[in-house]
This record gives sequence, structure tokens and C-alpha cells, in this order.
Amino acid sequence: VIENGWGSDYAFKADFVMDILDEINLPNCGTLPDIGNFQYDDPYIGVEKMMRLAKSVSAKSIDFTPSGRNKFWDYDRFMTIVYESGYRGYVGIEYEGCKKSPLEGVLLTKASLIKERNKLAQKAEKRSA
Repeated sequence: VIENGWGSDYAFKADFVMDILDEINLPNCGTLPDIGNFQYDDPYIGVEKMMRLAKSVSAKSIDFTPSGRNKFWDYDRFMTIVYESGYRGYVGIEYEGCKKSPLEGVLLTKASLIKERNKLAQKAEKRSA
């Protein structure tokens, strides 16, 4: 898997990662879109582009609102993109903040992701009923 990430100005860009994988064109190669690593791209557009070949997904957190929502990324929008792509695998969590303990940051992120996933599953269930 190739994650959009650190290393060069190009590695942050979804189009660059997808060009590499389209050139490789092997079924065992894919992406790991990280919502927090789109330095130059809109993170939601970047995730959407990379989901076509996603083998894994990463949700990053740095800080939270008092109600426990992610301050920097809209997880509702993020998880909608992930869910609507057809991806049903794991979503990894990276907590890179300093205002919470690492465990608390991961647990807050997990709770937020589960909440969004459940909302999306309920919407899908209502559409199929």
C-alpha cells in the first residue's frame, strides 16, 4: 500500500499516488488514504480519489471539540466518502495531539468513527427498506 504522506511535495497529492498505482497496475497494490496528510489537496477530494484502490484507511486526530468531535476534519463527510466507495475494511486511527493522553485520543477518535459508521449504516438500511 502507498499512503499519501511525508517525504516529498508529491507524496502528499492523491493524483501522484494514483498515477503510480495505475502505472503499477497490480491487484495486490493499493492505497492507504490518510485524511490528515493532504497538505496541498482538499482532504475530502483526495480521499475520494484514493478510495478506488484503498486497501486500508487512516483517520487522524489532533484535537477535539468539548463534545468530542474532531476539530480539524469532518468525520461525517470523511466516513461518507469511505462508506460510499464500498470499502468495508478497517479504519486505522492515528492520534497526534498533545491535549489528551494517547489512549484518550484514540478512544475519542474511535467513538466518533463508530458513531458516523452507525449513522451511515442506518441511512443505508432505511433506503433499502
